Amino acid sequence: MVFCSFCGKELSVEAGFCPSCGKQTTGATAGSVAIQSQATQTGMRPNLASEGDRIVAVILDTILIFVISLAILIPLSLFIGFFGAFGSFPSFFFGPMTLITWLFWLLYFTYFESTTGQTLGKQVMKIRVVDETTLQHLDFGMSLVRNILRIIDWLPLFYLIGFLLIATNQKKQRIGDMAARSIVVRI
Repeated sequence: MVFCSFCGKELSVEAGFCPSCGKQTTGATAGSVAIQSQATQTGMRPNLASEGDRIVAVILDTILIFVISLAILIPLSLFIGFFGAFGSFPSFFFGPMTLITWLFWLLYFTYFESTTGQTLGKQVMKIRVVDETTLQHLDFGMSLVRNILRIIDWLPLFYLIGFLLIATNQKKQRIGDMAARSIVVRI
């Protein structure tokens, strides 16, 4: 098997360019996933995404989620507030709506990172979440673990712990990345 050395996608042997990232495949790695894993362990690292790329990507994703959440939840809260089904408007807005928004956030990141390795913000910034060993996108379970741990990364302020870890860790991993054994790479 041959893998793209930039994004980790499996390639045909005769491919001149990666169909996933478009990079020339002269630097493709031949062999099995075990050989890829050895290369990663011996210091031949993929092109890790910078802190700035990751910050901009999460800001773009946050804006997108916020706009979609408002478009869905404000009419819903007005409807529920009008009929008084959950008590007062403020108690509904800051209770169930916060939970629904968090679940939407969790599913958004988990789905996109487990299917393509990229959320919309990551697509714009040309970065991707991959398994640190195989350099392939995460499966659903690992992506779920990675994204549940965003709660810790958010503390005490907007991603403060996460970005401190990314800035000081050799693999630029936050807590969710460490638990899911994932890295974020440029494509």
